[in-house]
Amino acid sequence: MQWSAAAVTAAALYALPFTLVGMVTSDEPRWIAAFLANVLLLVATAVWRWSPLVVLAAVILSGVGAVVFLLVTSASDVCGGSHLAGTIEWAGGCALALPVGTWSVRRGAWALAAIPAGWVAGALWFAAVAHAVHGGSGGCLD
Repeated sequence: MQWSAAAVTAAALYALPFTLVGMVTSDEPRWIAAFLANVLLLVATAVWRWSPLVVLAAVILSGVGAVVFLLVTSASDVCGGSHLAGTIEWAGGCALALPVGTWSVRRGAWALAAIPAGWVAGALWFAAVAHAVHGGSGGCLD
């Protein structure tokens, strides 16, 4: 698998939980379109690259990683009001998770371990930036 295809597949694995939640909680058609695009890309991966069982396992583990991400970031009080902190959190989190996911997709079964590891690395980055940048920390569940 080429690097660009692996990066798109990794991005779909990371984006699927977000688009699923967006589709369920909102009635905007953009969430449905984004979710369907992710599903179609992962179906193509299941047909041409991996087996459907491996793709299903990767999707489930990505969902578990997203839950861990949510728990870690909520417990770390990353919900401050700083726009700068939010921008650095998302840019750095994606810059950490996407290469890990891309590398793992190229390695096949490694995706089952590395995709959740990318979620955890992103969560730890969010927590570190929230407390390093002024105004980045604040209660999430208040």
